[in-house]
Parts: sequence; C-alpha cells; structure tokens
Amino acid sequence: MAEIRRAEHRHPQLWPGIINEALPRWERYARDPGHPPWNDHLYPRSWYCCWECCGSPLMAKDFLDILVHAMRGSSAREIRARLRHLDDLHGLPFP
Repeated sequence: MAEIRRAEHRHPQLWPGIINEALPRWERYARDPGHPPWNDHLYPRSWYCCWECCGSPLMAKDFLDILVHAMRGSSAREIRARLRHLDDLHGLPFP
C-alpha cells in the first residue's frame, strides 16, 4: 500500500486514493462474465472525460496501467500478477 501511495503522489496523472477506487471498479467489471461492452464513444478512454462523472471501468484500467508502469520491485510484481489475471479474465492484453 505504501508503494501505491507513493506512486499516486509522484505520478502527474494519479492522485491520492485513485487506485483504491479504480482497482475494485476494474475487478468487478473484469470478473463479470456477462458484462456489457463499455461504450467508448460515450465514455472515451481519454483524460478529457472526468473520472468523477463517468468513472468507466476502462478509465479505471488506464489508471491501473499507469500505476503498473510507475512501480518497481516486489510490490510491482504483486500488482502486475493481479492485474494480469484480471486482464486475462476480461480478454485484454496486459501492457
């Protein structure tokens, strides 16, 4: 958790607490075999759409990908393994 907090403070596209929101959102979406496809036209995967109003699972995935690239060491390996499993469930390639 400390490494995640450090990454949230260091990276300009993250902020304190975002991973605590993003991880459960992506996890729920990835684990639901009947999830409807998220409409990227209504909720674009960009930083122009705000997290507070849309908060799409794909935006959550973007935040998690940023986190994975910002972390190093054993903490990074742990979260990468968890995200790789979720990505496999969803069918997305792991970055």
